[in-house]
Amino acid sequence: MATYSYGYEWRQIPQYEPDPKTVCNFCKQVTAEDKMIAGPGVNICTECVELCNEIFADKRTEYRNKAIKDIAQTLCTVEETLTVERAIALAGGVFDAGYRKDNPA
Repeated sequence: MATYSYGYEWRQIPQYEPDPKTVCNFCKQVTAEDKMIAGPGVNICTECVELCNEIFADKRTEYRNKAIKDIAQTLCTVEETLTVERAIALAGGVFDAGYRKDNPA
């Protein structure tokens, strides 16, 4: 913090304090208020929201690929005449239709 002398007394230059409504609670970046998503006591900038969406999309893709592989393995075990490619195609359709091996109902 800078100080300066004015006559006989020393004064401190006030430090800039950003409005809490413009500070992202994730990255601490100061952003325009219209580029923030506000919640109860939390502000998230659009960049952090986009990053979170990318992470969720990657996780969903990983889960989908693993589930399709597991379903395809089960299909190959039950029906030995299936080729791996055909089993994966069928498993993808079964997964996309809503079947989850961990929740068969």
